[in-house]
Amino acid sequence: MNNRIVFIFILIACLLVPISNIKAITNLTATSSNKTVTQPKVNKLSNAKKSYYDIVNKAIDKYGILTKDEGLHDENKGLAYVELIDFDKNKTPELYIIYRNTADGSYSSYIEEIWSYINGKAVKVHSQEFDDGGLISDAARSIATTSSNTYLIESGQYSAGSRGDYPDGSEYAFWHVFSTLKNNKIVRVAEAHKSEVDLDSGHITVYKIVQNGKERKVSKSEYEKLLRQFNFDKRKMIINSDLGAKSLAFSVSNNAQKINKFLQQLSKDIKETKNKGSNSENLYKKMTLKEKKELLKLLFYFSHSDKVDVSNNKTSDKDIAFFLYMASNYYYITDEELKPDSKKKPIPAEHYAKFIPYSKKTFDGFTRRLFGKSLSAKNYSHKDYGEIIIYKNNTFYMKKHEGDLPISIYFPQIEKIYSLGKNVFRVEFMVYNYDRYRQEFCVM
Repeated sequence: MNNRIVFIFILIACLLVPISNIKAITNLTATSSNKTVTQPKVNKLSNAKKSYYDIVNKAIDKYGILTKDEGLHDENKGLAYVELIDFDKNKTPELYIIYRNTADGSYSSYIEEIWSYINGKAVKVHSQEFDDGGLISDAARSIATTSSNTYLIESGQYSAGSRGDYPDGSEYAFWHVFSTLKNNKIVRVAEAHKSEVDLDSGHITVYKIVQNGKERKVSKSEYEKLLRQFNFDKRKMIINSDLGAKSLAFSVSNNAQKINKFLQQLSKDIKETKNKGSNSENLYKKMTLKEKKELLKLLFYFSHSDKVDVSNNKTSDKDIAFFLYMASNYYYITDEELKPDSKKKPIPAEHYAKFIPYSKKTFDGFTRRLFGKSLSAKNYSHKDYGEIIIYKNNTFYMKKHEGDLPISIYFPQIEKIYSLGKNVFRVEFMVYNYDRYRQEFCVM
């Protein structure tokens, strides 16, 4: 068959690639070629989830996924936690995320964000940084839900010594602050304070609560009643803090699977036609082992690529040229697949690199098979890598660096394949990275 087949690869960003002559999936087209993609009525909730889906993917694009965390003493970074939480119980949930960022190669912190869907778009309504600090900044984070609201709880403890309310004694204080979302803003609802005080006359415990901006001393029973109002005993711990040292309150070892499951659920909930057609059957389950290997080989080319958009005539050649340069240097494209022209000599380049010659016929055949189009016959350069492809005398010369295999090796794992219409498929897959030096796996 010579029908053009289009895949929409759902990785972290959306990659639209037309493919020709891919025999591995021709059997799949028969079950879907006559399907008509319908346009469902999209409501506010599905639009909100689509926006949140994009935000999570952008966070993964920028920071990666955090799969190793031992406090803020190393340079690890990545998305750590995602959840849809309806803070104000208005039936449109907010997106709650925690990610870890490292600034200037040393300073590391946890960043908490809440996104709300307002007037047709997702808006960040809250952001707070949690970093290692002294006793005064000893703030832990937890979340509790009641029948009326979900609350952010910030908790801490510190030694006031004789500097507190009891200069003739020694005071050790515990505090909890309860906040929630109102009118798209995080507002403080109440505070609960407990002080253990050692005096010459003996030990006393002092309880205080703050509501409506007013502080008052209360009994132990009233203090505990306030905690019960916020389901304090059933709170979910997010960030621990011990003498100012922060750490996540949960394991991130299987974080890639958790976040991937979250995104899959969001994707399932989204009803927009452009993201998913009327045929929701996972076709990957029906593919033979041979067909799966063929498709994995195709996706393997794109494991290290951010985007190749051949629908934009102004940028498609530039995208394709950079893709070919990166894929060949990361050994995704072998000399057997894209055979150099042995009749012509390479052109020397700087930093142990050479421009390897390929006949225009060979080069065009490869790009047409992969992208459905030929690369325009001209030179190409990149802002970070300089000149990457030279064209002259009916020959493409592509820069390749000499040396060992790259430190990181990327490979895909397919999750699902959906039909979007005639010869158009949506492929969801994760990209795993193997670090040869550390001998560790992580998810991109």
